[in-house]
Amino acid sequence: MGIDVVWKGESGAVLGEVADPHMLLSRFVNTVQRAVPESVCLRFLDPAGDVCFNQLQIPVLAQELALAVRAIGEPRLQSHLAQVRALAERANALHTYLWFIGD
Repeated sequence: MGIDVVWKGESGAVLGEVADPHMLLSRFVNTVQRAVPESVCLRFLDPAGDVCFNQLQIPVLAQELALAVRAIGEPRLQSHLAQVRALAERANALHTYLWFIGD
């Protein structure tokens, strides 16, 4: 199982989602420190657990995802990270959260 990314509102309503059926994000977690060594948020992703980012953390996460897209050489992973970044940019609003839901 991959790490699905879900944008939720304060009430828990799902506002957007990027699924990870091919475990691209799960495999990326193992290379985060090499791909984005200055990571503040991405280093906390856990393929076996859940991570939640709030409205103050989401802009930092989106910047790190942009760096990761440029640092990764695999086109499928680049595309997937770009989709997650686009979701993070949309989720940059009051009272919303970005959940990374692992195994």
